[in-house]
Amino acid sequence: MQKILDLKLGHSVANIGPTLRGDPEGVHQIRIALRESRANLKLFEKHLDARAVGRFDVELRRFGIIFGAARDWEVFCLETLPSAMADLPAERLWDLHPPAEVERQLAHATVEEILRGAEFTALLLGMAVWADAAVEQPRMVGDKRMGKRLAHLSPSLLDRVARKAKKCGRHAGRLSPEDLRRLRKSLKMLFYDVENLSDPYRRRAVKTYLNRCAKLGAVLGVATDSAVTQLLALKLATDNRPDLARPVDALARWSLTRGRKTLESLNGLLHKFHDAPTFWS
Repeated sequence: MQKILDLKLGHSVANIGPTLRGDPEGVHQIRIALRESRANLKLFEKHLDARAVGRFDVELRRFGIIFGAARDWEVFCLETLPSAMADLPAERLWDLHPPAEVERQLAHATVEEILRGAEFTALLLGMAVWADAAVEQPRMVGDKRMGKRLAHLSPSLLDRVARKAKKCGRHAGRLSPEDLRRLRKSLKMLFYDVENLSDPYRRRAVKTYLNRCAKLGAVLGVATDSAVTQLLALKLATDNRPDLARPVDALARWSLTRGRKTLESLNGLLHKFHDAPTFWS
């Protein structure tokens, strides 16, 4: 656990500079690192101090929401709007860009304030010190004896995460947007955990499993991004900007159609995911 967590914390630190310089990829990478750190803690939570894990999880989730909001506006401005404008040249979608860009800059300013503040730094340092100290604690996964048992623990750990993902994917035809978001989140957790515990297993088997997860995740990504696009678009059509109602409606309909079309392949991918043998069993 210590090695994995240190890598994720280092990934966060490495992307602070690019984020402060305005690089959208920096925000994206820090968000991923925070999410992967949460996944790592949850994976080993039964073998760790519950109070410490709970405290770190709350903070990681709080900052993850802030970085997630900034990332959503970046995707909206830099990816979604250009794609929609290419598909709907007759609509005045460009009118949505100036107010959306204001929202993007505000979200990025919040991220900058977080990165320059003491709380985020304290979280990263606190987790690093705690992970290092875990090496000396006999009940921690960082303990050398526990490290030797990791190969034996991996199957049960991965089984637990995989069961959760499969449970979220039941009744594919009746999944609400919130259900799809929850499924995507659990699938990402599974993806991260498989990557982190892949060393003892054959690379080809791991790659095949990860590819299956990635294909399903890509479909879920388009579907959940569609829901986010509609929510963000609606925020732009305020009482002060009634002229944006028509382009907002056009964008929302475009996004809804795109999401529904993508979901046509969801049932087949979910069946393959449910039926596929797990390489760690």
